[in-house]
Amino acid sequence: MVGIDGLSGGGPIVAGLLLMGLDMINAAATSAYVLIGTSIVGALLHVSNGQVDWNVEIGLMIGAFIAPYIMIKFNHSSTWLPPIMGVLLIIMEIKIII
Repeated sequence: MVGIDGLSGGGPIVAGLLLMGLDMINAAATSAYVLIGTSIVGALLHVSNGQVDWNVEIGLMIGAFIAPYIMIKFNHSSTWLPPIMGVLLIIMEIKIII
């Protein structure tokens, strides 16, 4: 699911894990680990081609490490967070289509 329609894959992964019944902390942590892996692979491929935007790459890796800790604060409000994430995903898809 990583890279669907130009998205990083974090949104679809988290949405799918939430639909499977995971809580927000585990869903965010799993998504963060997937994004860390894809960031490392992407960085290695870009380094081998000599095309690296280090500001973006390092920012993505730091964000993937920090995301689970930020989501701990939102875990108590998990009844309203999944619908909001669903609406945001729909909005992103509409923007990509248009």
